[in-house]
Amino acid sequence: MKKAFGDRYGIYDSEQGQELQKPCFFISPIKQTMRQFPGKRYKRENRFLIRYYPESENDTGSECRSVSENMLWSLEKIEIQGIPVLGSNVSYEIAEGILNFSVDYNFFVWNTKEEVKMDGMSLETKVKG
Repeated sequence: MKKAFGDRYGIYDSEQGQELQKPCFFISPIKQTMRQFPGKRYKRENRFLIRYYPESENDTGSECRSVSENMLWSLEKIEIQGIPVLGSNVSYEIAEGILNFSVDYNFFVWNTKEEVKMDGMSLETKVKG
């Protein structure tokens, strides 16, 4: 966000307990899941909500539309630990003078921890009949 919008915009990760310096963005992870795949691969799915509060409270939506267009292109691809990740399921709406922009970033990770194997196991069963 800083790369696309510079230092003129505040960027926060919580809306509570912070002094609002408009214009600003609030970035919140709203849904995160992890599914196991064969081997030690896991797919992480991350949905983010980015709310933009315009500088002017009397904005008719033009500032939010301009910012949303910039966000569409600047958040198309981000880097996570130097690896490019494409954004998907991108959508936005302007409600009550605030831009609500959502985007998913999904990627695979590998579990590199050593597995602890059991030494042995005993099992008892009874058969009726």
